[in-house]
Order: sequence, then C-alpha cells, then structure tokens
Amino acid sequence: MEEAARISRELDLPRRKPESINSDITNLAALVNYAENEELIPKSPARGLILPITTRKKDRRNPFSVEQLVCRI
Repeated sequence: MEEAARISRELDLPRRKPESINSDITNLAALVNYAENEELIPKSPARGLILPITTRKKDRRNPFSVEQLVCRI
C-alpha cells in the first residue's frame, strides 16, 4: 500500500478517499476469496487488507433517521 501511495504521488494522480479504495479492495477481495474457495489459489492475499478511515467520525455523513424515512401521506 505504501508503495502504491508513493507511485501515485510521483505520477501526480488524483487522490481518492480511503472509503472509495476500501470499496475497490472489497470487490477485489471477493474475487480472490472465490478463487481460494474454489482451490484455484492456495491462500487469498486480500485477507485483512483494508485502509484505515482517517475522517473524524463527526465529519462523516450520517444516515437518515427513522423519522426521516417514514413516509407521510
């Protein structure tokens, strides 16, 4: 991960949020885990691979409350 970050800085690539990268990692991990379960590879290299989310909890978007989701007729 650190090497990928270094290369990204050297190439001046646009930055992505950890949440976006974790979503991509999750999708890739599903594929690699499938390959492991089907015994196509001995062990998934994606196990436990995730970036820490550094956004402060209070700055993250809150989900809708139950009251906001209730449909008023």
